[in-house]
Amino acid sequence: MTEMDTGGTVATDFDVVMALIPRWQYMSEKSKAIVKNVAGSAVVLLIGLMLLRAFFGWIVLAVIIWAGWKVINRK
Repeated sequence: MTEMDTGGTVATDFDVVMALIPRWQYMSEKSKAIVKNVAGSAVVLLIGLMLLRAFFGWIVLAVIIWAGWKVINRK
């Protein structure tokens, strides 16, 4: 087991630890807040896209039924 210099973190041959943002400790609080907000927005967007994908068939069916209802009830 050898140790390698990874810029402030200790890593071994068995598991290499790498910071997602290597200079997080040097970033200002405002920059960290921006990164956290963007990451949060990305997570919400991904969850929304997964839900949209899961319900897409039902949404299309509902739109088709609604359009058919409008056509049938036209005066």
